This record gives sequence, structure tokens and C-alpha cells, in this order.
Amino acid sequence: MYGSNECKDKSVDLIEHHFETLLHSNIHSFDILLKQPDRPPGLMKQVVTKYGLDLEQLTQRDGISGASLNVHKHILSVSATPEAYKCLEEEINAIQSAGGGGCMQSEKHFPDCCACYTEVDCERNLFRLECCGHVYCVECIKIQFTSPTAIFPLVCAAEQCSQPFVIQDFTTLCRRVKYSMQQLAEASLKSFIYANPNKIKNCLTPDCKMVYMISEEGVKFLCGLCGVTICTKCHVQYHDDLTCAMYQSVTTSGDDMIPWLMKDPNKRKRCPKCTIPIEKTDGCNHIACPCGAHICWVCLKHFGTPQSCYGHLDESHGSFV
Repeated sequence: MYGSNECKDKSVDLIEHHFETLLHSNIHSFDILLKQPDRPPGLMKQVVTKYGLDLEQLTQRDGISGASLNVHKHILSVSATPEAYKCLEEEINAIQSAGGGGCMQSEKHFPDCCACYTEVDCERNLFRLECCGHVYCVECIKIQFTSPTAIFPLVCAAEQCSQPFVIQDFTTLCRRVKYSMQQLAEASLKSFIYANPNKIKNCLTPDCKMVYMISEEGVKFLCGLCGVTICTKCHVQYHDDLTCAMYQSVTTSGDDMIPWLMKDPNKRKRCPKCTIPIEKTDGCNHIACPCGAHICWVCLKHFGTPQSCYGHLDESHGSFV
């Protein structure tokens, strides 16, 4: 292990705790060999199809604390109670007895799938990418293509490839796995939003599929689907007649002063430095707060000296009144 002493000590404690749990919970390690002379070809692919690429359906079961798959050696390893292991072994034997998913076995040999590393069992289950020519089982490419956690742009998973899918791959896949281009577009947009939280957000209305671009200016965005107006900086319903700074100054405190501030937001604001409430009844737009801040009442920027504040008012707002 590499890292700080604190992190290494914490890791050691977690490992020791795991071993202690194994010792006192009747959990044992078991290996299930998926590639044997008495096993049909493609058994590992069927196991992955049933339990998921990360075997998440196994690890959520009672009596199973962990599971991993060695795709090169075709070995399924589980940490489980003897009872849970016996049930799993019976399930895999049932998968084996069910056969190869409807494909007739033949003497013809097919290439190995880039995802599950097993030989594609028949021509009907073979899919070849247009972008690079690599081969997949239809079920394996379907998982990569339709997974809720798919990362776009989709690329080939073959070792040292990573070629992006081309449009022909998408149209052919949609047809073969019964997945619409509309679903594909929505999944791609969802992935983009997740990867760019500082650039784009979903509309405020629940279940509305519209998105908007984030901006530092806080412009008004009118949703073309549900009609709500949104501030692209504050990410709330647009605050008419209030700048973003004014809106935030009266909504971030979380105390009983909010109704008083909101009643006359042009004359009542909070100091941007210490948040004390201020009411301006007359005078110029330079406000001296007891905390020492010299505040521009127009945009709520604050300065260390009155001269700096007056200079800002003259330069940015044309006057200090």
C-alpha cells in the first residue's frame, strides 16, 4: 500500500476487520471453474448476463459478502456461507443444463468476445463493430450499450483500442437489441450532464427533460417545455427585479430576518462580508459596515477603503449616488 501513514493504518484496520468478520461469520472463499471439459462454451457469458458485469446481483444476496470474476481464467470467486455457495452452484449448474441460449452448437469456431473473453457461441450472437472490426457477443455489447451507467462517447472495450462508435454501429445496435435512437440520445445527454456539472443542469420542474446552460451572468432562461423561468446562476425560479447578489443576500441566512429583507429588497440587504442586515434609507451607494467593509449598494461588492468603493461606483456604475 502507498499513501500517508493515516490512510495506510486505516486500510490495515479495514483489512483486519474483514478477516475478523470472515472468521466469525462462517464465510469461506469458493472458486467455481466455468471453463472445464464438462462445461459448455460460453458459460461465463451466461453467468455475466444473469448476475451483471460487476456481479452486483450476487453481492446483494444474504450469505454472500463478495464476488469477483477472473475473465482470463474463467473462474468465479465468491466469499459466502456454505449454504449460499451451494445455492449458487446449483443455479450455475441449471444455467449449464439450459444450454447455449438457443444457438445450435457447430464445429465452426468464432472469435472471442472483447468483453467476456469467451468464444462467441454462434453467428446469430456475433456483433462486429464498424468502427474497428472487433467482435462482441450481442448480449455483452447490449450491456455496454444500454447500461444506465454507460459513459459517452461509447468506445470499443478491446484492449488498446478505444475507437469511438460510428453512426452505423448505433443504428445496427438499436435494431438488434430493440433500443431506440431516442433512448440513446437521452442516455447520452444524461452522461454529458453528469460529466459537466458546471456547464449544464436539468430544468427545475420534476420530470421535465429540458436542460439549460449555466452562466455567471445569471440570465433568465425560459423552459420551452414546461414554461418555468430559471436564473442560470442561482438555479432557482428567476428573481425578477433582483440581481443575483441581492437575491442571495436575502435568502442565504436561514433566519427570521428573511421576511423583513424580502419585503423591500432594494433598501434592505445583507453585508456581503459579515451578513449583518442593513437598511439604506437615503444617501449615496457607498455603505460602511461596522465589520469594516465598504460596500457598493448596487452590486454588493465590498472593499477595504472608502476610496476604493467610490472608485468602483464611478467606474462600474457611472456615479456614487
